[in-house]
Amino acid sequence: MPVRRIEPAADYGRLFDEVKGRLAGDPRRREASFARFRELGFPNQRAEAWKYTSLKSLAENAPPAPAPVEVTLADLEPYLLTGDVKRLVFVNGFMAPELSDIEGLPAGLTVASFDERVTHEGALLADADAERSLTALNAAMAHGGAVVEVADGTDVSPTLQLVFVQAGDAGGMANPRNVVRVGAGAKLTMAETWVALGVAGVTNVVNDFDVAEAGELTVDKLQFGRGRATLIGRSAMRVAQEGRLAQTTVTAGGGLVRNETFARLEGPKADLDLNGAYMPVKGEHVDTSIRIEHRAPDCPSNQFYKGILAPGGHGVFAGKIFVDQVAQRTNAYQQNDNLMLARDAEIDTKPELEIYADDVKCSHGATVGELDDVGLFYLRSRGIDKETAQAILTFAFAGEVIERLAHEDSRHQARRALLARLAGGEKLAELV
Repeated sequence: MPVRRIEPAADYGRLFDEVKGRLAGDPRRREASFARFRELGFPNQRAEAWKYTSLKSLAENAPPAPAPVEVTLADLEPYLLTGDVKRLVFVNGFMAPELSDIEGLPAGLTVASFDERVTHEGALLADADAERSLTALNAAMAHGGAVVEVADGTDVSPTLQLVFVQAGDAGGMANPRNVVRVGAGAKLTMAETWVALGVAGVTNVVNDFDVAEAGELTVDKLQFGRGRATLIGRSAMRVAQEGRLAQTTVTAGGGLVRNETFARLEGPKADLDLNGAYMPVKGEHVDTSIRIEHRAPDCPSNQFYKGILAPGGHGVFAGKIFVDQVAQRTNAYQQNDNLMLARDAEIDTKPELEIYADDVKCSHGATVGELDDVGLFYLRSRGIDKETAQAILTFAFAGEVIERLAHEDSRHQARRALLARLAGGEKLAELV
């Protein structure tokens, strides 16, 4: 059998010893999770799920412990949502009360820091992914993040924004964990924003989203990275009967970004809608990994992802739809379209179906192409220079995903971030 693991550097043991004394929750559970992480090791590229993404550097070089860094609201202003919004901010995994605003929450909505809740609710550290070493590492060192609960029948009017900031140049490692529980017939709109203000640092986040019967959760997920900043995230999603979960992810930067989604549709007529746009530039690597399991009949699911691969950028998309034998009348759709802006851009895309029911409507597809010459000629013939014409067509390609973001500020931030990465985009940025 081929070895599918990389032995973690000994410095991970020293890192855990350094931070464990300040971590909330049962220390025995923390120790057990760290032992499990050491046993599993980091996945290598012989593991199918990591075939195109290497963690060798991270495995061999443990980051330092996270440290508080001073960040101001002015630093975060370009990334904050406005209007009727409640906000929690975490800097290098540490909650920043002076940057947060959760005063006056509406009845039926409870928001608390993960560290506060885990002291009394040890099960929050449960390792749901028994074979995923990065989840075990997170469980061992989870610090920061939020526990959000919406009571049955509550329609929450403010948008809730969770902001995770990597700051400073020390390159520390944060392990936030978020738990979001939407009750029966309840509704919540939230934004998960990752911002790298420093050029280094590692965030290893685990999300647990649970939508009860007829509940509804909408998530804008925005990622603004830079330099060698690394973000590895795992979202476990469960949707009960007639519940709905919709998430749109826009990734604009980060040396290494890996977004994993594992979703289960557990009751009849549960609905899942996942959208995404990613644009890695030179030296950046963005990996999207999705598994959706249809475990009940009459459930629709949708995956719609678009990649823009700039010169020297590398993207990965692997999406799988699993349909259980009991999941009759499943309606599942998956599409991954990629636009190559240069010959040295790279995309690896792998859509998959695994179906055990016989009354289903399932489709999947992937495309890889260049900018349309006819469209470019049309714009050039109207007096538009080449760079601006290319930026217009590229922006239009991503627009179909961006428009699916729920909050207007999310759409505005995503547009400006993508245009800032395009030659000729600065002229268009003034218009969005």
